[in-house]
Amino acid sequence: MRDITDTVGVRVITYFNDDVDKIAKVIEREFEVDRENSIDKRVTDPDRFGYSSLHYVVNFNADRVKFIEYKDFKEVKFEIQIRSILQHAWAEIEHDLGYKSKNEVPKEIRRDFSRIAGLLEIADNEFMRIKNFLDNYSRVMGTKIRDLDLNVPIDKVTLMEYVATSQVVKEILIKMCSAIGIDHSRIEEKLFLPEQLIDNLHSFDIRTIAQLDVLLDENKNQVPVFIKAYNPQINSNSLIGYDLVFVNLFYLIIYRDFSEERLTELLINYQLKNEQDIKEIIKKFRKFLEEEIEI
Repeated sequence: MRDITDTVGVRVITYFNDDVDKIAKVIEREFEVDRENSIDKRVTDPDRFGYSSLHYVVNFNADRVKFIEYKDFKEVKFEIQIRSILQHAWAEIEHDLGYKSKNEVPKEIRRDFSRIAGLLEIADNEFMRIKNFLDNYSRVMGTKIRDLDLNVPIDKVTLMEYVATSQVVKEILIKMCSAIGIDHSRIEEKLFLPEQLIDNLHSFDIRTIAQLDVLLDENKNQVPVFIKAYNPQINSNSLIGYDLVFVNLFYLIIYRDFSEERLTELLINYQLKNEQDIKEIIKKFRKFLEEEIEI
């Protein structure tokens, strides 16, 4: 039994190819690696027909077997396979089709197999490139916004960074809670619906963080007044996030220049699909307009 190295097997699947090596470092740190029986098929079989992964044969190290739950497995070796999700997709489909080498494959489709394997490898590298770009973009945009260089386009990265660091957003939310009698401890400093917010910002032709910052600053006193007048009975037990600031900012803009179409678009962008619910909100809004409250 000591000569059998794969009585137990574990497969770790990563989203990105470069995470394979990161996990390998963790395994080398946490387990005793049998180098003789371990194999990096990415290196040893570069011309292999298909797409390979990294295989480790390991056992529990001396520190681990000191614990009672591991001591009975001191001599047991097991295998850990690490591969990206696209490597895994190839391996599973290849296994299902039943072909292990190109000599087994009918020559009529041999080129197709090679082309698909190449496409998956290219896709793996492209996803990794995109991930690295987004990581760098997030760092650059975060620095810009923290330095108040706000003339950047609105996307999920820039919006989340702005909301997390903006003093005017926090100021408006605190004033809103005070206006409608919600304890500040109920504030959760989080933006729950960034995708919907971006859609609505674009529909109001707000394309940069600088534009958004100016709009919020211009209305920082009016938004709390509006929510108190329009919706003073918000559940005081609810957790309140930054979305409340933006929803009421949009309501305030529509209140000043009412358009049923724009209000409907706003509600649909916030995933309100029920037609009757939309009609009820429009009806409530029209009734509120008739009160002609100066805001």
